[in-house]
Amino acid sequence: EGAPGRPRRALRLPCRIRGVESQAILSGSQSSRDAEERTRAMSRDIELDAALLSADEMHIAKAKPEWTRITFVIITSFLGAGVLSLPYSLSQLGYVPFYVLLVVICVGSIVASDCYGRLHQACPKAKVLADVAREAYGVRGESLCRAFVMIYLGGIVTIFQLTCTISLKEVVGGCSAYLGLAVSLLAFTVLQARSMHDLSMVSIVGSVAIIIPCVMLLVALPVRGRHHDATTDLLWPSASTVVQKGIAFMDLSFAYAGQIIFIELQNGMAKPADFMKSVLSSATVMTVTYAAVAGIGYYFVGQHDLRDGQPISTKLAKGSPTLIIINALILLHVLIAYAVEGNILSRGILHALGKGEAAEAQTAAARAAWMTTTFCIVVATYLICTLFPFFSDIMSLVSATCGVALNFTVPLMLVLKLAPPSDALTRLTFKVLIALSVVVALAGTAASGIDIANKFVFTPPFTC
Repeated sequence: EGAPGRPRRALRLPCRIRGVESQAILSGSQSSRDAEERTRAMSRDIELDAALLSADEMHIAKAKPEWTRITFVIITSFLGAGVLSLPYSLSQLGYVPFYVLLVVICVGSIVASDCYGRLHQACPKAKVLADVAREAYGVRGESLCRAFVMIYLGGIVTIFQLTCTISLKEVVGGCSAYLGLAVSLLAFTVLQARSMHDLSMVSIVGSVAIIIPCVMLLVALPVRGRHHDATTDLLWPSASTVVQKGIAFMDLSFAYAGQIIFIELQNGMAKPADFMKSVLSSATVMTVTYAAVAGIGYYFVGQHDLRDGQPISTKLAKGSPTLIIINALILLHVLIAYAVEGNILSRGILHALGKGEAAEAQTAAARAAWMTTTFCIVVATYLICTLFPFFSDIMSLVSATCGVALNFTVPLMLVLKLAPPSDALTRLTFKVLIALSVVVALAGTAASGIDIANKFVFTPPFTC
């Protein structure tokens, strides 16, 4: 009310409801009943507006995946070709060294993943790993990081191409050189999905498609029984050379590789703070699966039959329904993983060419640029796989040349630069791990190169 002796003034309360302004005028001379009615009406309108806004916010939130769906994306990207080579790795290392290294690499992978989480917090506007490298080391650091990422992703999709070809051959038979063309056509088709949101939904299918064959292998191998000539070793097998041990170690490291997509994943999450939940959940699933498949596969197949380095999925009876179903599901899983990694590779290539908008735009020119890029990718991977059809060796080479650096060395270096730990002991530990990872990468590259060169002499290109 106004002061004594002054006229009473009306109280004007502005209210914006979905872009329409209204004013509720409450005069001191109005009756209390009218005032209450107007107040209730205003409250209803404001509640309606709030409800509509909440609906909009919920729609926006749904456009970004929660940590549970990101867990499936990680499992789909990691748990695939890597698990298929682990019985071979175990056959070259022996039980004790293999399982010790499995735990060590798993812990190292979690530490590296935590570094990626810290890097996203330090550079929340970064969309890819190269953006973080630019913040730390300038344009040269960004360029070097992009080059490593492109080479690594190219190696990953090459492994996927080779894995799909091997699985398709187990399903339908025939010549690998021709089957590789069919895989390239399928890969080109799935790569036309440009939306990472759509791929995150499909990744749930991919996760199921690899877990089921892993379970089937764990059942089928014991049911079939142990090979009559199967032998195993508790410690280092005497028949395994130093080069083969190096390849086995790099294959084991590859099983936990793939962290370079973690900046993109966090950037697309509804709640990036929940990222480590996805990491720990996926690491648990992967480690249990790796330990079981490697141990069962090695025990029942034996070192002799695993020495060729081919996936464990090829070691069942040829033409059996179990083998066909397992390889069909692996084919489905790897194709989905191919779509995820190939999508990121395509975006990186287009960005490097100055046509980054082609990844999102709906114009005919953008779609043509995307189709051209993905076509070049599948052609290149087909040619490489046909020239060098060595499953474990290609996987080891990719892991050694770029995988160790991008998944372990680089995140540790970037964290020390952009978000250094507060205690000196942790900083010293990170520096030791960086030096160790460089030594491992160099040794693994040498071992892989030597073995590929030896096998290339006996396996000419474009053979069935």
